[in-house]
Amino acid sequence: MSWWIERPREGEIRSVHVDPMSVLLALGLIVSLYGPRLLSGPATVTRDGVAMLAIGFSCLVLSKISIFRRGVCAFCRRL
Repeated sequence: MSWWIERPREGEIRSVHVDPMSVLLALGLIVSLYGPRLLSGPATVTRDGVAMLAIGFSCLVLSKISIFRRGVCAFCRRL
């Protein structure tokens, strides 16, 4: 098992093979790093969530600025 995607033949379903130990390692790393923040209270978790949403939205907008300027997107044509 490894991290790769098979090329599907006609009519086959595409699958991703994942090593179970790497998933367990990744989950353990996330919990051990973020666990203490979860214990500090719901306000911290909410603030972290809002910060992640803001960072994700800003990354989306930054990646699409050139498309918006050219007027390629469907939303820009309606304006």
